[in-house]
Amino acid sequence: MALGTVLNKQARGYILKVCKISYPQPVGSNVLDVCLVDAGMAASPTQLEGYIKYLEERGYVTMKEAGLSLLGTTLLLVNLTAKGIDLLEGTLSDPGVCL
Repeated sequence: MALGTVLNKQARGYILKVCKISYPQPVGSNVLDVCLVDAGMAASPTQLEGYIKYLEERGYVTMKEAGLSLLGTTLLLVNLTAKGIDLLEGTLSDPGVCL
């Protein structure tokens, strides 16, 4: 298996684990970015959005944009779903996510 594939799977699993900490509240993409850097899995904004989009398409998270008018930017808010919790607890398995 290619190194990039392994890193992608690990990053997706790590994102789910971070989201579980704040469940049922969402986590900002800025927090996910810092957590990935801290875990040695730094990702570009495009990579991070791709990880989140993959997890959203699989039904493990929901994603919405929040406007930060004072900063003139937007932030992605990521929320864990019941299916995401099932994956983390081992009720489901997914070869595209390493936990």
